[in-house]
Amino acid sequence: MLSGHRERYGRQHPQWGNYHFASGYRFYAGHLGGNVYQAVSEGHRAVTNFRHPVARVRSLYRYFRSVPIPETELGDARFFAVRFARSRSFEEFVLTDDPRVRVYTENQHARQLTRSPWRLDRNVDLAAAISLVDRMPCFYVCEEPERSLAWFGKVFGLTAIPRENVTSSFSPDERLPDMAEAILAINRLDLLLHDYALARLRALLTIDDAPLERAAA
Repeated sequence: MLSGHRERYGRQHPQWGNYHFASGYRFYAGHLGGNVYQAVSEGHRAVTNFRHPVARVRSLYRYFRSVPIPETELGDARFFAVRFARSRSFEEFVLTDDPRVRVYTENQHARQLTRSPWRLDRNVDLAAAISLVDRMPCFYVCEEPERSLAWFGKVFGLTAIPRENVTSSFSPDERLPDMAEAILAINRLDLLLHDYALARLRALLTIDDAPLERAAA
């Protein structure tokens, strides 16, 4: 997010939460939701990263199973979904109704762009999410890395974007079942947003636009 004038929502607006303690910075990054954005924004512009829901959930499961977390912390309530992924099959991970897992696997991007990715609120304002996407100076779509990088280069003057937090490689024995139908059944809004962003990116930038060089992992 980039700095500028104050948005219409106050820093302690009841709809967005009390995040005024974090205001005053030029740049914010992380798994932040619309509630934080609206609370601290002073004309900041948001950018985001899109990924097809099936690919995202599959990657999430592998990440939870491989991310290094000290045993002394793994028992903490905030790591329930990690423990679940490590002790259950991929089918169970996708199909569970446990809200402590569903908060990660069900329409998380749509919830992130409107309110909070950490609340399993199913009343998502899709029009508001699309409106925010339309106001973004650029965004990244994982399925179109060259176009995405070229767009970031034009907007921010970047020459490379490094890869960070990359999930470690996995054994062929860990190949996951498809589960695409089940994943899409709980990610219809995320799929709509992904496809909208992908179409918009392809319409704005042709493949002939000079891509940036991706930095080494």
